[in-house]
Amino acid sequence: MVWVQPQAYFGILHQHIKALKMETGTLSAMIDTWSKIENTKVTKLDPSGNQVTLANGKTLSYKALVLGAGFDHSAEFVPGLAEFEEGPDTNNVFVHQLNDKRRLERNFYNGAIHQGGDYINYSPAVPYKGEGSDFYSLYYESLLRTDKMMGTAAAGAKIQYWSPNKFIYNFPYANEVAMEECEKRGVELYLGWELQSVREDAHSKVAVFKNVDSGETIEKDFVGANINPPSRQHQFLLDSGVCDSTGMVDVNRYTLQHRKFENIFAIGDCITGETTRTYTGAIQQNPVVKHNLLQYLEGRECNAIYDGYQYMPFYLGTSYGAGFSHLHDFEPASTNDSVPHYGVFSNLYFNYMMSNQQKMGEKYTNFAKSQGPPHYHFAARFDELEHNEYLQQRQ
Repeated sequence: MVWVQPQAYFGILHQHIKALKMETGTLSAMIDTWSKIENTKVTKLDPSGNQVTLANGKTLSYKALVLGAGFDHSAEFVPGLAEFEEGPDTNNVFVHQLNDKRRLERNFYNGAIHQGGDYINYSPAVPYKGEGSDFYSLYYESLLRTDKMMGTAAAGAKIQYWSPNKFIYNFPYANEVAMEECEKRGVELYLGWELQSVREDAHSKVAVFKNVDSGETIEKDFVGANINPPSRQHQFLLDSGVCDSTGMVDVNRYTLQHRKFENIFAIGDCITGETTRTYTGAIQQNPVVKHNLLQYLEGRECNAIYDGYQYMPFYLGTSYGAGFSHLHDFEPASTNDSVPHYGVFSNLYFNYMMSNQQKMGEKYTNFAKSQGPPHYHFAARFDELEHNEYLQQRQ
């Protein structure tokens, strides 16, 4: 069985992975002897021949394949952004991308230094990596409001949210709540504008935007920005024939099994469907893929069902938060927007949210021999399809 994912997240957190060689015996003991990590890119997928070709020239054959390839996501997709990224954090331009642990340190003070002018929060066109987790505008507004009260920021300083999408969240319920909150708190929304490039002139930073409807281009000066660069489907997937007309891996949205190649399963950002692509969603898909993969290899029915659960944090300030969650077709989950947006419960939820997301990510990316979240100590079990309550409710 071959599992393809965009990067070895354990390696990012711990910097230890090099094929099977680990730095310590303790870490080596976490890896089963039959498993192998090839820390390189896939350049070709042949689903008919059950083979993948790697950038190092190796060809791997498989009985079953799991595609967790994510997106091709890079600052290089916005001309000029990589130059800002390579500079010090004092240039006040931050890239929303987790591809190196050093970025966590560089981005630590994003949004905190804003004494005047306009600060930009930018999300690219959907689908993209980090959907639902890159809306920091209300968090920034909270910081700026405090600075204005203390007299350390100009009265005319503003927070602006830009995106080529006509929404903040693809989830309609969440989008309505977020837009209403922005209106109340003076966050300016510029929807339908795609970022073309960024640069630094002699006396200012400049972003070039293009209107997605009219094609009009404008130049916008800014003092700081948090930019999520565009995401693209990996070319080897597009060339392989496993994608649908939208360029996404064509899987059954319930079983996550490919519609044409039954020995291929997919997980995470790369799969087809109208949804929000979140890290929490990929974690929820993991036990479904695991169960159905084992069922397939044993010649049994793939009966694990993914209900479409996705979770998005809603950062209301430096110590207040809420959360949105939905199932397939943007049906609100039972825990959707479950706390007030102010007061002690919002503060408690913020602390829970930050701690829970960090701990869940850590458990998902380590090599501890558990079942993995959300089932740490036991394997998820699933009803037979004819008895699945979720499917029965949707008939």
